[in-house]
Amino acid sequence: MARSKRALGELIEARRLSEKVVSEELAADASPKWISAQEEAKAELAALVKKIPHVRVVVVGGGTSASIDLDGAIVTAGSDTEVDPGKHTAHGSSPGYPPIAKTIQVEEGQSPTIELRFVSAGVTPVAAAKPKGSLLPGGIVLGAGLAGLAAGAATGGSALVLAGQIKEGCVGNQCRRSDQGKADDTKRLALASTVSLIAGGVLSATGTVLLIVRPRIGSDPKTVAIDIGPLKAGITVGF
Repeated sequence: MARSKRALGELIEARRLSEKVVSEELAADASPKWISAQEEAKAELAALVKKIPHVRVVVVGGGTSASIDLDGAIVTAGSDTEVDPGKHTAHGSSPGYPPIAKTIQVEEGQSPTIELRFVSAGVTPVAAAKPKGSLLPGGIVLGAGLAGLAAGAATGGSALVLAGQIKEGCVGNQCRRSDQGKADDTKRLALASTVSLIAGGVLSATGTVLLIVRPRIGSDPKTVAIDIGPLKAGITVGF
């Protein structure tokens, strides 16, 4: 029965049943199977005790007349209460204050604290200001974007210079065969310039957004996705 309760997550009842087995006085000529069962119960009980969660309910405000309960059972503020794994709800009430309720999910071996904060009726609690994140990520991305724009402008200028040199040797639509190498270089530079300008523009926009958002390292990250292709460029930022 203790093992069945343990499997169902009813750890407190499983402990009670295990303690009953352990405390059973066996006769001197008891069957070896009974003795073995009792030894197994001792070992399982020792492991089970470590897995039973404890919940502590603390109260902020509300005066000395505040009363609290956990899952409907009255508890003392600041004391630990054994519970089974699962959802548990703490309620608080105090004259002159709206009632409070807070539910948490408790896992095996945990010892969480539930804070019940009383706020007078008509008073809106002020949320704690979230600390701003670092400007470094945005600065790095923006710098890379500006570098890409500069590189795109430089390679584009080189492409224009080569195109001008080729055009000087052309008569109508006929150009010198010896300028074929310059024409190939012009195409490569033009492509490199286009890619650099697109990437630089997207990175610059991303850096600007990151400077505004200022994501905090170690916090829930905001999604920043960059999509660059031959005919498209885009940025997606999730809040």
